[in-house]
Amino acid sequence: MIKTAMLTFLPGILLGLVGSCNFSVAFLGSRIFYEKSGQSPFNLLILSYIQMGIFSIVLLPFVWQNTLLSWQILPPLLGFAFFGMSGQLTFFLALRYAQSSQVTPLLALKILIIAGGSVLILQKNLSFLQWLSVAICFTAALALNFSGVAMPVRALLYVIVTCCAYTCADICVTLLIRRLESLAVAHSALLATCLAYGVSGIVGALLMIKIWQDLRLTRPWKYALYFSTPYFLADICIFATFKLVGPVLANILMSTRGITSILLASIIARKNMAYLEQPTTTAVTIRRLLAAALLTLAIALYVIGEPA
Repeated sequence: MIKTAMLTFLPGILLGLVGSCNFSVAFLGSRIFYEKSGQSPFNLLILSYIQMGIFSIVLLPFVWQNTLLSWQILPPLLGFAFFGMSGQLTFFLALRYAQSSQVTPLLALKILIIAGGSVLILQKNLSFLQWLSVAICFTAALALNFSGVAMPVRALLYVIVTCCAYTCADICVTLLIRRLESLAVAHSALLATCLAYGVSGIVGALLMIKIWQDLRLTRPWKYALYFSTPYFLADICIFATFKLVGPVLANILMSTRGITSILLASIIARKNMAYLEQPTTTAVTIRRLLAAALLTLAIALYVIGEPA
């Protein structure tokens, strides 16, 4: 029994950590896009989702199941397309005004969104550990904001909107994974990713009509791949993690992307790539790492404190 659980959880944890690292690489890739192409966050959103839609179309024939032709998968697919793209756009906007090492850890503020919704909408009583996690999350966010250059207010507002959208997208992913319960882990993760980004890619293609003049050059398409490729791979890993260990632990694992983003930013800053990440002192890097670790701890405490 224990051995079977370990065989399920270990691959899930490893895939979650790999996905987290890929997210961090993708977010830096978005900065490369802005610097090299000179185009807007909206353009990156359209280009990257079209590219991920193409990846999905290429993979789909290998993972398609005729038995899944059901209207039940349509609501979570449409929900993921709407909330996923909305959240991604506001996150891109946040990255225009703040560094990746500051913005990415703050995605753990989803805990505040979940806690607020639980108390105000669901009329749910939070446990002591959950209130403690909310306090830690708020404190860590403040500490992160004042480590180095303070984050502009509009960047923080974009992050909050992103957290709301990502929370809704996570719910849609969970519903989609449940529709694919009969499939093996690798198969369901690939199929869920292909379906989700196939639909999102269609939406991106429709929106492309508005900015066609900006996209006739090959340069923006090339640099959009710096984001779309690692992001697509990350979501395959995360969808598999949702299947293996459930959405709760998957979100804890995803929150480690704040730590990996700070470590990655530190390496890049030492390579004199200031257009991606401004150099900081060792003390600032350590404070950011501690704040990111506290945010991850806050998510873990919220989960542990969930009443039985």
